[in-house]
Amino acid sequence: MTADLVHLPRLRQVAVVTRDRERVEADLVAMLDARLAERYPGVDQFGLGTAFYTLGNEFFEVVHAAVPGSVADRLIDRRGGDAGFIVMLECDGLAAYEQRAAALGIRVVDRTRSANGSQVQFHPKDTGGIYLAVTEITAPGAGDDDGPWMYGGPSWRDGRGFEVVAGIIGAELACAEPLAVAARWSELLDLPWVPTGDGSAAMALRGGWLRFVSSTPGWPAGLVGVAVVSPNPREVRRRAHARRSVGADGSISLGGVRIVVTGT
Repeated sequence: MTADLVHLPRLRQVAVVTRDRERVEADLVAMLDARLAERYPGVDQFGLGTAFYTLGNEFFEVVHAAVPGSVADRLIDRRGGDAGFIVMLECDGLAAYEQRAAALGIRVVDRTRSANGSQVQFHPKDTGGIYLAVTEITAPGAGDDDGPWMYGGPSWRDGRGFEVVAGIIGAELACAEPLAVAARWSELLDLPWVPTGDGSAAMALRGGWLRFVSSTPGWPAGLVGVAVVSPNPREVRRRAHARRSVGADGSISLGGVRIVVTGT
């Protein structure tokens, strides 16, 4: 397993899907002080429109279903509303991930290249029902905390903020068999995993983590939680209460995922 912490994959971006992007984006800005980095109003090959927001040096993407019957539409229908969509990990040596995926029978459903790097997205049916993309950045500064990214445009650093939320540190992933899915991701990502004693599993990343939990009715397989780090968690909760986005159990919801706030 990879031993050098600097070279561990890093959680760099998460995404949610919605049919009401204006509301979700307004919640994202009001509750987490997210800053718009880039918007692609056009429709891509999958029938999706996207907007990218910064949370510190990480990105929160809001995807809207621009064409009926798109993957976003289908996911929203299964979830019965807004839903977590994808996790994107920044890594070194993309070819090694592709080789491990091929050996494991994990299909690649999309390849993307830009001036900053390359990305592969894996078929969710092969990754426990969870959308996963792995990205290698090859532009100068790759691997830095505020290094370049494939999304967000060239000036994303200019508008980022750290006062309310300083970054994204974790993702909670629901699946039918958390231990089996964690073991599969372990082989794909070349990372160790540990059971947490409640049927769940955890995996450490560079500066963050992934947690695999059992899917439940209303929360089928996929991204169900996003953990953020904040210098003032009470301010985040105040903002969430003002948006009426705090549930009876005290959880904060945004775009179909639970927001977990950790203090710096």
